[in-house]
Amino acid sequence: MKKTIKSVSLLFTVFVLIFSLTACFSKPANVREYYNNNTAAFTSIEKSCSNDDQTMKIYPEGDDTLVYEVTMNEQWQVDSTVKSAIRTQFNKQRATFSEQAQQIKEETGLDKLTIAVKYINADGTEIYSDSVS
Repeated sequence: MKKTIKSVSLLFTVFVLIFSLTACFSKPANVREYYNNNTAAFTSIEKSCSNDDQTMKIYPEGDDTLVYEVTMNEQWQVDSTVKSAIRTQFNKQRATFSEQAQQIKEETGLDKLTIAVKYINADGTEIYSDSVS
């Protein structure tokens, strides 16, 4: 579990570095349009952040939410310790996600934007999710 939690943390560090290099300078009407204008960049991020332990998928949800979904490639035995460890790692990255949301808002002119992060077990059940605006 320690290796995987570390990997999840690394995943978001890589995400921030790559994402900051692929900023969109057009003015989309909503998050879905922003995503559609940057599909190649998001695909690159997905590939860079996926590994033997997990797969990342990025997609819009509605008009104002950008989802970063991390799916574990092997089934985890989820208990309160696992959920707490994931929550701790997410909270360490919360300010970074908030800054990214603010940066996207400023670059695109979007007033409303949420970045949602979902951790999904191999069987499709949600382990943990959270979001920032």
